[in-house]
Amino acid sequence: MTSGNTDVTLDEQTVKPKLNNQKLMLFVLCLFISVIMWFLIRLSKDYTQLVRFTVTYKGLQADKILLASTDTVFYANIQTKGYNLLLSNIYNLPHKFEIDLSQYNPKLNGSNFEINIETGTLHDAISTDFKAKDKIVSVLPVTMKVMLEKAFTKKVPVIIDADITYATQYNLNHQIYYDPDSVTITGDQQLIKSVDYIKTEKKSITNLSSNTIISLKLVNDFDKLNIRYSSNYVKIFIPIVQYTEESVETNIQLDSLKENYKITTFPDKVKVYFFVNLPDYQKIKADSFSTAINATEIINSKNNLTKVYVKHAPSFVKVQRIEPEFVEYLIHK
Repeated sequence: MTSGNTDVTLDEQTVKPKLNNQKLMLFVLCLFISVIMWFLIRLSKDYTQLVRFTVTYKGLQADKILLASTDTVFYANIQTKGYNLLLSNIYNLPHKFEIDLSQYNPKLNGSNFEINIETGTLHDAISTDFKAKDKIVSVLPVTMKVMLEKAFTKKVPVIIDADITYATQYNLNHQIYYDPDSVTITGDQQLIKSVDYIKTEKKSITNLSSNTIISLKLVNDFDKLNIRYSSNYVKIFIPIVQYTEESVETNIQLDSLKENYKITTFPDKVKVYFFVNLPDYQKIKADSFSTAINATEIINSKNNLTKVYVKHAPSFVKVQRIEPEFVEYLIHK
């Protein structure tokens, strides 16, 4: 008996795996398309989302401040499409809402004041945060309470918190000017009693070689519901001028000289080196500086050297050094 030919050719061995792979890829592609279609159908449906709004207030009367019991959060129940909901969850952007209190009349409630805001009246304003076809189903709470109390005021100075450096051969021309140099703070009476000054934000201003004007923010470390400022910024003017180094020669004076003592120094004159701004240079006169030694400190000293110090110098100069800094002395009775 002769059996049939069961041999498989090389071409057949190659074609079958390819066909299987193609079927698998086709299946995966169909599955992927099905999933995408299902996903798009689901996203096209309406869903409900609860959105949190953080509330800030403006238009507060000058003689009132907000109490901590004031509502600062509300929730909006939004009906929206699934794809909008997906995008909202991906980006997770905060929702903020500002209410102008000047539109409401506060009513006396005991020793405080109260404003009741019906959140239903805010629907149109809230809707600007959402897509045109989104629907606001409800807002919670139904009524927001704003609690106020009488405000107290106090005027305090502004302190500049800045590190300022100047370019070579440049210096500050007398003083820094800022506007305002003080602010009125408004808030709880007990709280503002503890405030003696207001500082600006920390700032580094380097290598100045010309007049400079900058604006610095005033730091408010307090809850803005409790304390507010008459100004939140201060403008700083830093006048810059070139300076030069000069020197003058002065006689050494003898301070605290006791009777029957005479002191002679060697040398009897020293040079005082100082920086002076160029516009002030003409103010320097021969008697603008004086130097001295303290005779009381050397009467009983066995060391015949004493230090010379500047007794007087103009307020607009910066003394750098004295040469010589130490002088010999001789005491005579």
